[in-house]
Amino acid sequence: PGTCGDILRPEVIRDDGGADYANIDDVTMTAYTPKLVLDPVPGSVAFSDTLDGTSSDLEFDVRSQGGTSDTVLYGAYVTNSVALTNGSRDATAWVVIGDDEFEIVSGANVVATEGAGDQTMTLRFTPTSAGDYSAILRVATTDPVDRYSGGGTLFDGIVYEEFEVSATALAKPTISIGSISVDETDSNFDATFTVSLDASTIEDVTVQYATANGTATAGSDYLATNDTVTITAGNTSTTLTVTIVGEEVQDSALTETFYVDLSDAVNATIGDAQASCTITDDESQPAPTLFRFK
Repeated sequence: PGTCGDILRPEVIRDDGGADYANIDDVTMTAYTPKLVLDPVPGSVAFSDTLDGTSSDLEFDVRSQGGTSDTVLYGAYVTNSVALTNGSRDATAWVVIGDDEFEIVSGANVVATEGAGDQTMTLRFTPTSAGDYSAILRVATTDPVDRYSGGGTLFDGIVYEEFEVSATALAKPTISIGSISVDETDSNFDATFTVSLDASTIEDVTVQYATANGTATAGSDYLATNDTVTITAGNTSTTLTVTIVGEEVQDSALTETFYVDLSDAVNATIGDAQASCTITDDESQPAPTLFRFK
């Protein structure tokens, strides 16, 4: 316990016409030294914007700032109200109540020992769809003397603190690939396809791609390829290339087509999954020979 020192009691005004103030005394108040310190400070906390289908973490620290050497935090919670129930010391210290997308993934049972430094609890947010989410996070101790730095709330022999947790999940962007046309030349060259998102995103997006024959044949008209392409966070497009095989001899067909297919997108949904490349033969038809008969 510490001493707050001399505190002046304020005047109390009466309504009945009697004395206009109460006695003024010097009093000494006793206060508990804050012992369990939480970081962040209890109140409203928010996750960073999170892409649907991914996860984000928030960490909460508690440490002992004096008091008993083995202060145990625990609490048993039954509803989303302030109601608590007394339980055994091996019950849960941290509890999250609200949307199922929030989960305590580590540090739920904490022993805050003086001099041991911060004990960390990790709360994870894994949204299942785009939108706004919320929950209540509580942490409690069995000892009403070992109050938190903010004072805490006492209920049935338990002191607890409460956080209002909020999070926003962003929708995944849609990824697509565009079709192109190229003119065949006498030597090999690269045909460039554009892969694009319908909106920028906060996470890197990856997608696999592979070529497929149409009327054009891999090896003789183009070089088959399969790989992964990445659009980095904050951007909306990137490119990929496929090598076109040059020919000096005219094909039987003036145009040939092959395809590039997208699959297995990460952090995006696939829109236009297939693009075509139309190759136009650059070898012109020979000029007809004219004969004149006399």
